[in-house]
Amino acid sequence: MDSSEQWYTVKQFAMSFGQSPNGEPNVMGVDTVRRRIRDGLLKAFRLPKRSNRRIRTYETLLISETERQRFIRANMTS
Repeated sequence: MDSSEQWYTVKQFAMSFGQSPNGEPNVMGVDTVRRRIRDGLLKAFRLPKRSNRRIRTYETLLISETERQRFIRANMTS
C-alpha cells in the first residue's frame, strides 16, 4: 500500500461503478458496499467518530484504491 494512495468513502466507492448501460442510476448501492464490508468480501479502514451532542458512535469507512482494483478483478470480470 502506497502512502499517497487514493482512499474512497463508501458513497464514492458505490458511485465509481457509475450507471448501467440502460441508464439506471447505480448498479451498486451504499447498503451493498457496507454489507460486503461487514461480510468480509471487501476490506475497509474503519474510523470511529463520536458526536459532541449524542452518545452514539458513528463509523466512517474508507476503501483503498488497491482494494478497489482487487474487488473489480475478483467480481467484475467474466
